[in-house]
Amino acid sequence: MDYKGYNIAVHEFGHNVEQTISLHDVDYYSLNRVPNTSFTEALAFIFQKRDLELLGLSGGDPMKEHMNALANFWSCYEIMGVSLVDMEVWKWMYANPNATPEELKEAVITIAKDIWNKYYTPVLAKRMNHLSHLQPHDQQPALSLQLSTWPPDRFSNRAIYCRQKFRRRNSSNL
Repeated sequence: MDYKGYNIAVHEFGHNVEQTISLHDVDYYSLNRVPNTSFTEALAFIFQKRDLELLGLSGGDPMKEHMNALANFWSCYEIMGVSLVDMEVWKWMYANPNATPEELKEAVITIAKDIWNKYYTPVLAKRMNHLSHLQPHDQQPALSLQLSTWPPDRFSNRAIYCRQKFRRRNSSNL
């Protein structure tokens, strides 16, 4: 097993510990066996963060805490861009209920560019003018939208399908 596999295994072990706590150490019967997503992930990440300590290898790098803070900031900054695009795309879909997949694709591209230029250009000093700037998040942070792995018609059709399903479900609840 390589380090990445070990690191993931320690994370999953954290989930197992949380499950044991949820099964046996919850004071209220009604909450027994009910995992809390935020709690289970928090505990798993605590385990994962301390993976080297489990092996007796605690590094003495004085910059480690600072680098972790920067990594946490960057992870949040990256996913916030995707979230902002998602919110704006949903607003656009509600405002344009009869949109075609091609129109949705164009709207997503325009929204992504606008979000990038508003929130990321001031920090990264790199303005987005073309779709070619939307790359997987491991190469280009923020706004990856996974467009490199989703054909635009599949993304658009899936979004329209979700919107229609959501509408049907909500109209049946009225």
